[in-house]
Amino acid sequence: MDDILGNRKITQEFITNIFDHQDGENLNILYNKAAKNQRNCNLPLSFECDLYQPFSYAVVDNCPSCGFRRDESKRQYNPLYIQNIIEYKLRDISKYNIGGINCFSKSDCKFYELEHLLGIVSKYGVDVNVKFSSIDDYFEINNNDVVDSIIIDYMNTTYLPSNVNPLKEFKNNKAKVDEITTTNDKINIVYELMINYNESYHDITNTLNNLIKINPKTIQVIGYDPFCDTPGEYHPQYKKDYLQKMLAILRVILPDVKIKLQYATNNNNNITENMKVALNCITGIYPDKTSKQFNADKIIKYTDEYNKINNIKIS
Repeated sequence: MDDILGNRKITQEFITNIFDHQDGENLNILYNKAAKNQRNCNLPLSFECDLYQPFSYAVVDNCPSCGFRRDESKRQYNPLYIQNIIEYKLRDISKYNIGGINCFSKSDCKFYELEHLLGIVSKYGVDVNVKFSSIDDYFEINNNDVVDSIIIDYMNTTYLPSNVNPLKEFKNNKAKVDEITTTNDKINIVYELMINYNESYHDITNTLNNLIKINPKTIQVIGYDPFCDTPGEYHPQYKKDYLQKMLAILRVILPDVKIKLQYATNNNNNITENMKVALNCITGIYPDKTSKQFNADKIIKYTDEYNKINNIKIS
């Protein structure tokens, strides 16, 4: 165990041992080493909210996918309406000391809609982190200077069954990322790492070793959390210890990386234990009290506990 972690060369045997065999002794070594690195990392806990972009649409009379007709289906949402939606969702953001907004654009998003969104969220004085439908979109929008971080897929892009050559796709994306960072040294690249997406131990091994080579500054960990009323709803959910093991390994092999964790809407959260081994930021904060997704009060309470665990003194 110590040899593997010290050499930062992850083997499939090691991953199988940790995730499958429930080896108590090795788990304790892993968690203790991760906790030590976490304390040395000494970053205060921060929070970010997620914003899924509303988009303009209109359904025409001959739309074959619409089962019935009504006035609402023909409404076209204008930029002012979109702005009102976003400002309403974010109206309480200053009350919760949120440091960033993660913007997720839709695959059919038009450039003017994305530019409009960025113009709105840039006024809140927090980091603007964007996951584009394609990295090429970064070069196409006119106001990309307001973007502080670009969120790019890692594991879920690499292992989607629809990808014929995932390694080639990842290399192409990496080349575009390098082009961006060479022209803008202030921009941060966030590697989004999804777990529980039918990954095998072989997949996990390759992913972790690739991350060691990349040595990213920031990783965003997301548990696959399918929406209700979709086929994915019946996908077996990851266990809390599965997530904790993944976070601990990341902290050990990448001791200085900033690790973000998206709060799971399926209640598959174990924040206190995760804070001990590897956690610098919780994303997926929803400050809108009128929304079913409201969770800000529940999550922000972890700040004092986190600072106490990691001996962080706030002046």
